[in-house]
Parts: sequence; structure tokens; C-alpha cells
Amino acid sequence: MRKKGYLLFSIVATMMMGCSNTTPSKQNTSETGHQEKEELIVGTFNIDIKAPDNDVNDQRKLLSDKDVEIFGIQEVDKNTIRYEQRANYDPFTDFTKGPYKDSFFGQSIEFGGGGYGNGIVSKYPLKETKVVELYGMKEAPGAEQKQFYEIYKHFDYKDKTSSDCLMDIWGEGGLVTKGALEPRSYSRAIFEKDKKKIAFYSTHLSVESFEVRTKQLEQLKKVLDEDPTEYKILVGDFNTDHGINELNIFSKDYQISNGHNGVWLETMAEKDVTRASLETSMAVKFLDNIIVSKNFEITDVDVIKTDLSDHYPLITTLKFK
Repeated sequence: MRKKGYLLFSIVATMMMGCSNTTPSKQNTSETGHQEKEELIVGTFNIDIKAPDNDVNDQRKLLSDKDVEIFGIQEVDKNTIRYEQRANYDPFTDFTKGPYKDSFFGQSIEFGGGGYGNGIVSKYPLKETKVVELYGMKEAPGAEQKQFYEIYKHFDYKDKTSSDCLMDIWGEGGLVTKGALEPRSYSRAIFEKDKKKIAFYSTHLSVESFEVRTKQLEQLKKVLDEDPTEYKILVGDFNTDHGINELNIFSKDYQISNGHNGVWLETMAEKDVTRASLETSMAVKFLDNIIVSKNFEITDVDVIKTDLSDHYPLITTLKFK
């Protein structure tokens, strides 16, 4: 009996050792044994560079600490004289550090001797970069819009009259209340990961008018539809403060990260002073979003609560299907 028991133990032990030798040790596998699909972590962040105390290095680290691989940024000054402490400052010199090897600035309007607009920051080389004007500028009243351009273009923090004019644009009875619009645009770039080509868009839509914003969303939907790139990502501050239905135009053909599975995340951290004179009640604070083509799987969506801007960064983890 002892021999039979010993023989049975030996057979079982040998089988167990054989099984352990054939089990993968370090690869991520699913329950079906297939290797995990490649991930891509993307983000969007309205950096509110109008606030002189917002530190770009801290903002970059906020995203790199979350392993964000590529992100869009909005409200970007480049080489302007908005503030003394940021005279002729190029924030991309600080964004393009650490893991981030490339960046692109899409100017929406001339401002204070430089430019103001959107940007893209990436771990991967950016190709085929371009910036395109969004709907609204040609439709705004001519005289007011021209005056708006001139105030932005010639702004100088050392000139009190210039500073007062800038503040008055958004104040009661200012140019915005008379139909003038801050010019808006989208930036586009192509990057590659795991031999997959991805079109990445960063944008910032109009806060002044729901009707104008609706036209801009229609324009962006058409642009995505006509983009032949296999994978597509659109990120930005969409200023969709009227409600969660504003982005419904994308719901059939694309996936909306903020609102995925019915979960909406507030990304506006503070009261927006530019809305004070506008006819908007800011019904919701789900202003920032990441919209992706359906050949991605959205596996996680989160915000980073911070005092480094008046917006929170929104981060989405994707898997290639």
C-alpha cells in the first residue's frame, strides 16, 4: 500500500510541475489565454494659461505621473506679453520634457505679439500637423469682430488702456454681448503606436453661443467622418454647458468618454468669469471630453482634481480592438 501511495503522489507531483513549466510568467493575458490588447492612455487639459501662477512644469508632471501618452491642451499662450512674468514665454519648451518628445501649437488668434490657441503634446513623433479655423468667425458682425481682433493682437500688459479693453470685451455691454466671437480652431496631428496610425485632434469650442457651438460640433463630426485614418481621437474643452445632449451628434458613430456607460465627470473646477455676461446658466460642468472611433475600447475614464487650472484634466484609457 505504501508503494501505491508513493507512486500516486509522484505522478500528481510530476503533473503539477509540468503544468507550472508551461504557464506564462510575465505576459498579461485574458481569461481566454489571449495576450492583452495594446493600451493607449490619452488626455485633455484646459491649462488656463491666462492665470500667471499656473505652472506648466507641474501641469506636465500631473499627466506624466498618470502615464498619459498624448494629450491636448487648450487656452495656450505662445510668445505673448500677457504678463510680465511670462513675457515671450513658450510653454511647449516645458511641456516637451521628460517622456514627452514632441508637441504642436495650433494658433487660433494673434495675441499680444504672439499667439493663443490649442496644442498637442506627445511621447511619439507628430506628423502631418495642421490647424483649421472653426465655424463662427466669418459669421460674426464685421465691425465688432475686427475690433476684437485688434484688441487681442495689440495687447500689452504694460499698457493700462490695453488691459482695460481686454477686460471690457467680456464684460457687460462688451463686444461679446454684441456678437463678437473669440476665434476657435482645431489642431490635428498623426502619430503611430504599435504600427497603428492614429489621427489626434485637440480643440476648444465657443462659449459665447450655443448655436455657434452646435455648428462647430457639426463641422468636427464631418471632419472625423472624412478622415481616412483608421483610428481617430478628438479631445478638448467643448464648453458644452447646456446639457449632456450637446454631444449626441457623435453618439452613433463614435464613443464619448465623459459620459461613457452613463457616468459623467465634472471637469470645470471653478466659476468661469467669462460666462458672467453671457446668456448661459452653465447647467452642467462636463465641459471636457475625449471622443474616439469605435475601433477602440474605452476601459477607464477619470479626472485629476487639481488647483493647477480652473479645469480638471480628463484621462481615458483605450485598447485597440
